[in-house]
Amino acid sequence: KINSGNVGSVYYAENKSIQDIKAIKFISKERIERNKNWKQEIIKVNQLSHLPGIVKFHKYDEILVDGDEYIYIIWDYIPGKSLRQLIETKEITMQLLINVVERALEVFFACGRLEIQHGDFHSGNILIQDVNELSFVPNAREVWVTDFGYGTFSNDIPPMDDYKGLARIIQQALEV
Repeated sequence: KINSGNVGSVYYAENKSIQDIKAIKFISKERIERNKNWKQEIIKVNQLSHLPGIVKFHKYDEILVDGDEYIYIIWDYIPGKSLRQLIETKEITMQLLINVVERALEVFFACGRLEIQHGDFHSGNILIQDVNELSFVPNAREVWVTDFGYGTFSNDIPPMDDYKGLARIIQQALEV
């Protein structure tokens, strides 16, 4: 188990025979059935799939686990930490914050062109990839945006304003 959020839990999955790693989000089918818009997360990500820094979707399906029904969604696994974790452990740097702001503005611009929004933009939905030892750029840490679903997942909670979410992130990071 990697993490849990308001909607579901995310697990690490590895197929060692082909050296493939994915993240799998499990959401109870009961929770999914309360909102018919749950596929909006996948639709948004697919619309933005050409952009760098958007965690890629692979597939979804249903599964029965210990008698409970779940929807599972398979995503690329990003090795690293969430921005929230880096802020909490005071590992955030000014350059990393600049990279986050640049990535956020790229995503917001594209979302604006598509007339969509992230809807739940906060530090827990930004992933900072570990340094890739195979990268030509030393110490480069890629910024990834994930979890486009919650803002449209609930009928009761309106989507969060993306720019206000970014402002909160900047404030949290600068306080550290």
